[in-house]
Amino acid sequence: MNQVAMAPNACNTNKLLVQILDEVAQEDPDRLYGEIPSSPDTFADGYRKVSYRQLANGVNGMAHWIEANVGRSTTFETLVYFGPHDMRYIILVLAAVKTGFRMLFPSTRFATPAIVQIIQTIDSKTLLVAEPVDPVVDSLLEIHQMVKYQVPDLYTLLESQSGHYAYAKSFEEARGEPLLVLHTSGTTGFPKPIFWTNDWANSLAEELHLEPPEGFQSMSGLLLGSRVLSMFPRFHAAHLCCSLFFPLYKGTVAIYPLANHVPMVKSARDALRHTRADVAALIPPQLEELGKDEALLAEVTRAVKHITWGGGPITDQTGDKLCSKISIFNSLGATEMGIWPTIRRNDGRPDQWAYLRPHFAVNIIMEHRVGNVHEAVIHRNTEGYVQPVFQIHTTINEYPTGDLWVPHPDDPNLWKIYGRADDMLAFQTGEKFHPVDAEQFLLKHAEIEDAMLLGTGMTKGALPLSLASGVGLGQILDLIEQMNGRCPSYARISSDRIILVDQKRPLIKTGKGTISRRATTDIYQKEIDALPCCDQA
Repeated sequence: MNQVAMAPNACNTNKLLVQILDEVAQEDPDRLYGEIPSSPDTFADGYRKVSYRQLANGVNGMAHWIEANVGRSTTFETLVYFGPHDMRYIILVLAAVKTGFRMLFPSTRFATPAIVQIIQTIDSKTLLVAEPVDPVVDSLLEIHQMVKYQVPDLYTLLESQSGHYAYAKSFEEARGEPLLVLHTSGTTGFPKPIFWTNDWANSLAEELHLEPPEGFQSMSGLLLGSRVLSMFPRFHAAHLCCSLFFPLYKGTVAIYPLANHVPMVKSARDALRHTRADVAALIPPQLEELGKDEALLAEVTRAVKHITWGGGPITDQTGDKLCSKISIFNSLGATEMGIWPTIRRNDGRPDQWAYLRPHFAVNIIMEHRVGNVHEAVIHRNTEGYVQPVFQIHTTINEYPTGDLWVPHPDDPNLWKIYGRADDMLAFQTGEKFHPVDAEQFLLKHAEIEDAMLLGTGMTKGALPLSLASGVGLGQILDLIEQMNGRCPSYARISSDRIILVDQKRPLIKTGKGTISRRATTDIYQKEIDALPCCDQA
């Protein structure tokens, strides 16, 4: 196995990512970028180290390939890519920038019409794929014509000697130019494109360099300059942070899972049997699985120092179990904002894991909405750095995040996520109810796999429910009654307003692993309309 030097923390702002990569590859070529499984299908062959020289070589090789096959762009045309969970996502971001393009990585969890709508919105005509080709590609091409190319093999890109592909623009010349196209999670309908620029990335870099105030530690800082095993989906903004921004800006070592397998928590355990990580970065369903398997939990918590998650809430039961064994923290963020810089008092209690405190410099104000619930609103800084979200929404000075929070009963500066504003159910009567607490109550019981309360536009609530194998409706009615005790009368669910989910039509999940209410409502609209006393608007 090739030996590669560990990286000191980088310190890069007002530099383009392609410039940082080329500089490191020239000045410190053996610095460690990351580790990837030696095989895309098994950990049996262990891990191989990847240096910045190899990463730069891969980017240069891909840039030459793009120019030879697709051409160069002077108008920042968009290239769409579907591929396995490997480094080519990062390589393509930087190679596209060098050749004048920008990349789009659609979520493969979306239905084909949603993917087509994103592609049509940005008028992309070129599709890049890698073996094994994702099944979504054929269904996409059946309804939307694109020119398809197969990109080179990852190991060939890393090992072949490619000539340097120069990029001549300075940061000032290119700061407003596109870096990448992502999309919203689709929680409230069809996903919408989000455009990252070089300025956006630079604002993120400035946030990564924020020092915690005296008496505090940076929780997001635990991801910087350390070894991070990211199990986030490959097309997700959080994965791009762990494998692109954190390494190039702050020297994080990116640890990859198997390329040809969906990242699962057992795969994280297997990875940790063959390499070392300081932090395991997971999504909520993986954490819930981890919390239910004592042997799995014991092995993973022995292997890493910290576990972080992002994309949605976890149940109190899971969080309490994990925090009794290991340091855990929420890497909350959004595609427009990146990952929030958060801080924790040095004498903070582990059992406050569900609460976080945004770094003061981010200028997040918790604005009262109803009862004890507040919405996080980012206010544009008038001095210092410009927060990333205002590099996207350039004409506004306040950005309501849509994230709802409740304060800690003893410390008003600590906040616990309550849910999303767009999760709020608005009944025909004008009454409102936020369902996440009731849903989380159901999900902590093994008999229930998925649950989603409905009520918007209705006079009475409804509950699509996915039960564990072998469990019948009669076995969980007591749980429904207990849940009803947490709900106001107008949101309570009677047994005749439960919709048992067909396993051929599961509740639709976003790329973050959370349920898409709008999409799930659409596929169960017929069953909803057939419910007794259902007066949906």
